[in-house]
Amino acid sequence: MIWKSVGHSDLFTGGKPVLIRSLLLATESGDVHRYRVCSEAGKPVWARLAKDSEGKIGVLVTGPYSEVLKIPSRREVQPYLFVPLNSLSKKMQKKLLIPLNCELYEEENILVAKEVQSEPYYVASRNSSVFHYPGCKRARKVLPQNRICFNTRNEALHAGYRPHKICKP
Repeated sequence: MIWKSVGHSDLFTGGKPVLIRSLLLATESGDVHRYRVCSEAGKPVWARLAKDSEGKIGVLVTGPYSEVLKIPSRREVQPYLFVPLNSLSKKMQKKLLIPLNCELYEEENILVAKEVQSEPYYVASRNSSVFHYPGCKRARKVLPQNRICFNTRNEALHAGYRPHKICKP
């Protein structure tokens, strides 16, 4: 995955943003509750994969178009939140992790991902005309003897492959 620097912190973001409406956050007493999150205008907020300086991957939550985000029931307004993967629903986790080939592990009851560097950026099969992100469920089913690897999207397109309709590389 291609990681881009975020100007206001030591985080790097990657992948496409996903709209979310709620987060699982810990309270001051240590209990975990689901909170609704939105921009100041009441719109859903964006979640993107973010990697810190140690290589741990979590989620950067921001308001759309650089708006601040708010948690109405906690009466908090913040420019962004960096949260672990288990703060999102399973469906949103899957959407965010499609373009990434990673290993998930738990560290102090927090779900964190680490990127696996050995895989290429795009994968295709000799028996089809479709290419995938390496983290796509269909890409994992390609047999090793039929696997073709591409470093860039253009390289796959020039070889006559089209993007997969589900993972949308």
